[in-house]
Amino acid sequence: VTLVEVQPFIDYVPVDVPVYEGTAQDTAAWVNVDYADGIVTEATNYDWFTADDSPDATKVIFMAEGDVRDFKFLSLFCEDVLEDGTPVFAVEEMYHLDRLTPEKHLLVEMTFWGTMPSYGYSFVDDNGETQRFTLEMSGMDGSIYIGKF
Repeated sequence: VTLVEVQPFIDYVPVDVPVYEGTAQDTAAWVNVDYADGIVTEATNYDWFTADDSPDATKVIFMAEGDVRDFKFLSLFCEDVLEDGTPVFAVEEMYHLDRLTPEKHLLVEMTFWGTMPSYGYSFVDDNGETQRFTLEMSGMDGSIYIGKF
């Protein structure tokens, strides 16, 4: 019999990975992400993409703040986890828009498949750098979390 010391969750140190909630950060071109329910109306102008149509699928809307170039919706598969807890993803492009603008959003039908992100997105910012983010759902309240990778 091996005795294992119990450590309360409060004592765990969080992994130093930035988490954003889909709000504007350091650039004029940014993407806000939210559930489409309550946001999309008949007057909303958007493109539609179905990543999967499982019974648990939900609709998520991507809304640009500024002119977002080279927007990609991505499929993610965790290949490895670094010693510091950072996941390493295999990335596959599922959908591409040359531009995502404030006048025309993107609605994606997708499923949050557990605790590890299965989907993400990327775009080119105002400085010409590619920004990549994971899409995650909070296990506490179901809100959408955006994690940079």
